[in-house]
Amino acid sequence: MTETVVITGASAGIGRATAELFGKRGANVVLLARGVDGLRAAAKAVEDAGGTALEISTDVADFQAVDAAAAMAETSFGPIDIWVNVAFTSVFAPFWEIKPEEFRRVTEVSYLGYVHGTMAALARMRPRNRGTIVQVGSALGYRAIPLQSAYCGAKHAINGFTESIRTELMHDHSKVRITVVQMPAVNTPQFNWVLSRLPRRPQPVPPIYEPEVAAEGVVFAADHPDRKEHWVGASTVGTIVAQKFAAPLLDQYLARTGFNSQQTDEKEPATRPNNLWHPVDQAPGSDQGAHGRFDDRAKSSSVQLTVTERVEEAGATVRRAFDSLIGVGRDNFLGGGRSRQTKPASKSPQEPWSEATSQQTDQEALVTGHDSTPPAESEATLSETPTPSEIRMSETGADIHQPPETGGLDPLEGAPPLSGMDVPPAPTAPPASTEDTPWYRGPDTPPHGESPASAGVGTLSPEEGAQVADQEVMAPTETDDPDH
Repeated sequence: MTETVVITGASAGIGRATAELFGKRGANVVLLARGVDGLRAAAKAVEDAGGTALEISTDVADFQAVDAAAAMAETSFGPIDIWVNVAFTSVFAPFWEIKPEEFRRVTEVSYLGYVHGTMAALARMRPRNRGTIVQVGSALGYRAIPLQSAYCGAKHAINGFTESIRTELMHDHSKVRITVVQMPAVNTPQFNWVLSRLPRRPQPVPPIYEPEVAAEGVVFAADHPDRKEHWVGASTVGTIVAQKFAAPLLDQYLARTGFNSQQTDEKEPATRPNNLWHPVDQAPGSDQGAHGRFDDRAKSSSVQLTVTERVEEAGATVRRAFDSLIGVGRDNFLGGGRSRQTKPASKSPQEPWSEATSQQTDQEALVTGHDSTPPAESEATLSETPTPSEIRMSETGADIHQPPETGGLDPLEGAPPLSGMDVPPAPTAPPASTEDTPWYRGPDTPPHGESPASAGVGTLSPEEGAQVADQEVMAPTETDDPDH
């Protein structure tokens, strides 16, 4: 699926180089800037690289204009996938030589322009719960230098408000990502058109990198937005680390060297145009492209960036593999838990001789007082199998239909007296041992061939033994039966 990318400050410098690099990926690139001629040239460069371009003349200091451009981008290409904030302007001068309106203008473009772009992007990305915002920052957002107070203030502000937004998105568990790319000194046209009150022509503090190096860092950050920050160039790393551990020493160093290091030996023309209030690349033929005038001194690659990208790629691969393993383990664990909770216990056919089954046998059912025999089988058992009471009564000649005299309770089941054939079910075969048959503890006679003593009568209480003896005496004998 073709990605849609919006880039502010896309007519020159880092924004222009980034647009061309996304064009090589075949992306839909929406170009926002003020200079019409620069935008047209940037759109042609994107299309020549293989992408599709839409240029929109926009002043990022105007939120309504930025929001309208975002709406036009989605109307033309669909949902915005990546938003890159690059646009800025500046004033080279000591702070006390900058007018209040000039300082405000730098802040509105270089800081509020990022705020406006981020607002417009989030208004569309958050409801869809996807998208990436890349803020192009600077090492000067960590370590400010003289003669650029307005610009350094804006870059510091970008770091602060981006951190705040990131934590808010994390709190909401949003899948929208926002990251910052901290840049070194880059060879861009800004040193040709930024307002300057210096006696000599401004320049970036060496070492200087080509804009394509910076663009590579931006695109890499867009592809790896989970990382909070990305640093481009060894000088960026050195500046940020030195500021963390030796800020007072840097103050002393920059106070001595910071003025001369930002100026060449050439005298600055007093009438040179600047882009603080109006674009310099507006008129036909005024496009300045991505590069400034320092190609002979700029580096076209960064070992630090290359190493960082390789390490990040390797780390991302390991994280993806680890997350995949964790996901599989979690799915297996949760799936197994659901299976254990919802899978019904399987019942095997009930066989009295099966000792391996977990089901109750008929003997176990008798012990627990539950009949596990199906209804049809139960009726057959009642009609075919004599109960223990019937066995005793048949031997003594008593009427098997007459309930025993037990004070209203059936001694076999401990239930109210049963009448007729309403007798409890019995096992299909008498057990071989009396140890597992509690119904021998009642007044019934043990199986054939056993005497009460051998059947375990001695285990009865004295009261139970007396009751058994009385019932044996009261039972009729063959000689008392009038029919024989």
